[in-house]
Amino acid sequence: MVFISRAIISGIFVGLLHVASAERVGKEAAVEDVLLEDNVYWGRALRELQMSVTPAPTPSPTRPPDIEIKIFCTDKKDGTDCDDIPTPSFQCFNDLEAVSFTYFGGTCGQSMNTQSGATCEDFNGGPPTSGEGRIQCDDGKGSTLYEGTVAMGSEFTVVGKNRQLPETLVCVMEDNNGSVLQTLTLNTGGNEDLYLKDKFGSLQVEACDDLDCTVDIVYEYKVTNTGPTALTVTMLDRDRGGETVSLVNKINDPDLSPGEFTTVPEDDVVDVCVNGIYVTTAETAGSSASGGAASDDDEYDFGISGASSRPTSRPTPNPTLGPTPNPTPGPTPRPTVPAATLRPTREPTYEPTPQ
Repeated sequence: MVFISRAIISGIFVGLLHVASAERVGKEAAVEDVLLEDNVYWGRALRELQMSVTPAPTPSPTRPPDIEIKIFCTDKKDGTDCDDIPTPSFQCFNDLEAVSFTYFGGTCGQSMNTQSGATCEDFNGGPPTSGEGRIQCDDGKGSTLYEGTVAMGSEFTVVGKNRQLPETLVCVMEDNNGSVLQTLTLNTGGNEDLYLKDKFGSLQVEACDDLDCTVDIVYEYKVTNTGPTALTVTMLDRDRGGETVSLVNKINDPDLSPGEFTTVPEDDVVDVCVNGIYVTTAETAGSSASGGAASDDDEYDFGISGASSRPTSRPTPNPTLGPTPNPTPGPTPRPTVPAATLRPTREPTYEPTPQ
């Protein structure tokens, strides 16, 4: 009988374990290699599949058309913003060359001025307040300074001979048949104060030389294509004082490219001697070739609030003080005389009469 030691048996067992382990490791390595190859293959395939099914990037949405309107207002003479137009002093200066009136018609009863020497007289009921009339103004000595037909609410200017207005201006208002309706006189030589807005019968003073209540202004409506596509301006309306007017036909070219603008001017006249607020609104609209539409509106307002005050009636003169009269003396009282002191009367003594 052969005996094998425990040590030999243990060695054989360990050797077998190493062999088995080596075989397992080899198999695992082979499997890992296969898995790696598979991962590479399927990763490449998945990427190719993703590339084939990924949609193209979505383009950014197209912006709709857009339009903008802005209103500007300036003094037509010097470009001053309407908000900054100054109000004039009302009093006319001496040595006037010219004076302008508005013809309103109406009777002498509406006169309002400070000239004590001014006169006004109505005939045949006075001038009407509508229609037109003939006006003639002269220097009171037969030299005509103005003559013409004037519509109610219209302005006319009287220019002095040799650019110097006379001391007294005489104006006659007639109807179209030559019938006198009103005569009036006023001082234009500086001897009496003359103010803008003074009323003499049917006439109201509007200007004297460069001093003027009316200022020519211009509104500008700027329409800009602020969108990404070309558009055509289809509407431009403005409203002032409740009156709406279409200005679209005044646009030179209504087709605007992106960023392009057009401007429409509008003339007007403002009375800076009358306090008030002037509000203008405008609205515009446009459309693109694709059928998109856009609109916008704007508002501009300015105020006249610093118009100087002026006398509206003849001032009451200060009372003239006459010489102080000498005091009138009152009657001189009689001097008081003290009552006389009466001496006591002695009682008479009776003596016997001798026989």
